[in-house]
Amino acid sequence: MKRYAMAATILFFCVGAAATTHNVKGRQIYRGKETYNQKFTGNSCFLTIRDAAPVPEKGLHCHGIVYVFNSVRTDLPKEELHAISRVTNYHSSGIS
Repeated sequence: MKRYAMAATILFFCVGAAATTHNVKGRQIYRGKETYNQKFTGNSCFLTIRDAAPVPEKGLHCHGIVYVFNSVRTDLPKEELHAISRVTNYHSSGIS
């Protein structure tokens, strides 16, 4: 029973993470736990999505993202960073 509960938890987390990636929008803030050398520091960190816009020339479900990483650490960049999200292995049902 414990294995089934753990498998269900992992499944729900993965589905939620995929949905969040696909529905990215500007002016969203994500909070996380800060790590250093793969160990938790006990601090929180924040990722602020400044802007998100579709990039149709890259693909149907691609978005250009402008974001800022916020942390108390001084060795991390404070300027805006740019990335392109891409949903891979996306299959539509073909139902209109």
